[in-house]
Amino acid sequence: MRSPMKNLNSGSKPVDTVVFDFDGTLADTLESSLLAFESTLLQFHYELPKPITKDIYGAFSIEGMFRCLGISDSDLQSKMVLRYNELYREIAPGIAGLFPDVRLTLNLLKDRGFCLAIATNEHRENLDMLLRTFGIDQIFDTTCCADEVSRPKPWPDMGKKVLSRLDADPNRSLMLGDSVCDIEMARNTRMESCAVSWGATPIECLLEASPNFAITNFQQLLDILGIAKTSSEFLSIFPSKTTGISETLPTC
Repeated sequence: MRSPMKNLNSGSKPVDTVVFDFDGTLADTLESSLLAFESTLLQFHYELPKPITKDIYGAFSIEGMFRCLGISDSDLQSKMVLRYNELYREIAPGIAGLFPDVRLTLNLLKDRGFCLAIATNEHRENLDMLLRTFGIDQIFDTTCCADEVSRPKPWPDMGKKVLSRLDADPNRSLMLGDSVCDIEMARNTRMESCAVSWGATPIECLLEASPNFAITNFQQLLDILGIAKTSSEFLSIFPSKTTGISETLPTC
């Protein structure tokens, strides 16, 4: 396998590991999630927020989605999360899909010798089901889900677990995601970060979190990694580098 090429935009050490968020980054699962969330609330006789939008979905884990509505009782929350996951696995295979150019780009990165991983606030059964559905389960060297760590994103637990499994250097790793939590986790794991514009969080909000890069289509990841020049519209940003762990983490 060919070695990864130098990151032309940052001038840093060559990146050899790319860690992806899943929902809103690799896969368009928003409609599936909102439908499962709405159905769960109705089945537990909760009044629906008006309207239910992607804002309730983008920044939170599944548990966080219920907490943000004031559902704090742990037993009730566990039952609602269980039912949400059951409904999600019924709904998602029929309507969720990969974003444009994801499959092509992932296969190209794999062929070039990059280590590829997923760090997601999704639950394990949900992720595995969709990876199989999309036929990309064999592409990734490792994956880590919210129910496998003590603290989900933005805390560094998931990032550290992924990098440890791969024996990867955070200084040679890039995290790609569509939420502020992804950017914060990357910073707190000392990885570089790349925000994507097509997920649940407006790009303006992501830029305020100072990612190292931002892209507007998936193939522009190839620009960052120095593999190809795909577009003159590629947006790269260079905020002040964070040298240590963030003192304050957002509530997700």
